[in-house]
Amino acid sequence: MTNQEYIDNRLATYNEAFDFYMDCGEMPKSIEKGDILGAYLKSVIDSNPQLDSQDPLWMEVLKDDLLAFLSAIVAGGLYAWIPAVLKVKLKVSEVITTIMLNSVAIYVCTYLVNSSGPLATHDKGVLGGSDAVPEAFRFAQLIPKSNLSTAIFYSAVIAFLCWYIMQKTSIGLEMKVTGENERFAFFAGLPKDKLMIWSMVASGAICGLVGMFEVYGYQIRFQDSISNEFYYDGMLVAMIMNYNPVGIIIMSFFFAVIDIGASAMEFSTGVSGEISEIIFAVIIFLMAAEKGISKAITKKNLQRKVKKTMGKEVQ
Repeated sequence: MTNQEYIDNRLATYNEAFDFYMDCGEMPKSIEKGDILGAYLKSVIDSNPQLDSQDPLWMEVLKDDLLAFLSAIVAGGLYAWIPAVLKVKLKVSEVITTIMLNSVAIYVCTYLVNSSGPLATHDKGVLGGSDAVPEAFRFAQLIPKSNLSTAIFYSAVIAFLCWYIMQKTSIGLEMKVTGENERFAFFAGLPKDKLMIWSMVASGAICGLVGMFEVYGYQIRFQDSISNEFYYDGMLVAMIMNYNPVGIIIMSFFFAVIDIGASAMEFSTGVSGEISEIIFAVIIFLMAAEKGISKAITKKNLQRKVKKTMGKEVQ
């Protein structure tokens, strides 16, 4: 089945769901509880009371958003496939290649939306951006005049799926084994190359969705400053929490509070906002020294135990 056939079939299903919801006030059984686009269709209807079964606007909204979802997944997955293949075939560090490719992507996107780029907007007062996303296509705001949108729920679902796959499925166990000990995975007969490639492709697809959430839920248009070095903060947060999805959510909130709070503190009290960078630097230092500190503490505890044991034997 081609992508267009799949999209047409899904749209037919959502078309029936739309009529059913308009008549009965609830989604039909054909739309599962975990169906993200089904939930989004419901939010589109609820936030646009002017819609009726004869209005084709909802169809355009859902079709464009479905294409945006698929495009974000495909673009992110394909871009992550490059460092994955380099890692597997040429043993090139994925940390180096991803950081370098991030810079390439930033400069390419900057070209696309600068004043002479093919996607540049003609709106007055907007530099380095595309045309604004129509209001009907955006994620709804949870709190008026804030940046918090319904995209946070989709992010939570993705984090839960990552946790479930890594903790409750055999493929997750195989990924962890391959990541922790590649040689053991090879001698255990695991398809380590495929696991490494597909895990990085999946992570790239998630990053693509995050970019879509940023555009459709916060920026409202694609801008050349959309990245804002999120890749650096994301990698740091993931390493600090040992790649635990639930811990990453908590630590991300902590980082956001420090970053935003530092700017507000500088504006209201005059204290330099660079204090947030100092806090992040201390965190990085402690993270880098974690193994050494743990080893020193363990060694000291063992020495104490040995001294106590020898003292008892002497007595």
